[in-house]
Amino acid sequence: MPRQIDYSPGDSGDGWTKRLLKSIPSEVVAFHIAVIGVISGAGAPDWLLWIALGVSTVATPLWMIFHEKVNNSVTQIILATGAVSVWDMSLAGGAFQSIDGFAPFIGSIILLTYTMVISPLVTLMVRGVSGD
Repeated sequence: MPRQIDYSPGDSGDGWTKRLLKSIPSEVVAFHIAVIGVISGAGAPDWLLWIALGVSTVATPLWMIFHEKVNNSVTQIILATGAVSVWDMSLAGGAFQSIDGFAPFIGSIILLTYTMVISPLVTLMVRGVSGD
């Protein structure tokens, strides 16, 4: 399955489920989970989790552009990059857990909202404006 999302209408384009699966930068997710495990296992300070999140966020568009050759869909790259931070909010042990009072269920609600509301709306708006 090529990583590039096909926004063509009808049966010729990718459906929403396939679009969502293609937007997930799995290599960055694996890196991020591994780094969180190392940081947590070492008892390192919480600020290292924020550094890991920053690296993962910056790596996402670079990985997609240079490794996966997704270079003609700015929408896909932006949504995937934003998804890294939103996804981290839902992780127990992620950077956002270092904020007093922040719980993984809050991040899960934000993740569900991003997945089911924000991503489709942005996709529809961009496709309607630019034909992307």
